[in-house]
Amino acid sequence: MGPPEIAGRYATGKVIDMGARGMDTCWTIMSEQAVEILGYSFKDKRLLNKALTHASIAGHRLESNERMEFLGDAILGYIVCEYLFQEFPTFHEGEMTKIKSAVVSHRICAKISEQINLNSMLS
Repeated sequence: MGPPEIAGRYATGKVIDMGARGMDTCWTIMSEQAVEILGYSFKDKRLLNKALTHASIAGHRLESNERMEFLGDAILGYIVCEYLFQEFPTFHEGEMTKIKSAVVSHRICAKISEQINLNSMLS
């Protein structure tokens, strides 16, 4: 499956006619749907497009979402750690580590992404 076919699918499951509308239109539609799903409007739309670009279709790995994923994983981990630390003052470090590892796992993040249909935006 080539990049236009992948990028042509969006949250409703429809396929965008890439020949008639072009890649820019596809990204615009995907960006609008991501904003709707997340409930957040991005000031810099290029960041959203980069976040939705999988390494398999990026021209170069540095053009993909991998670096952003690395940073996002760290931020999510920090937020969960701070929450556990504040909300469960009697938990030991090992208990909090186990909970954080379960909550911040790729499997759980992928499941949440599927539930809110964000996974369909990845191209």
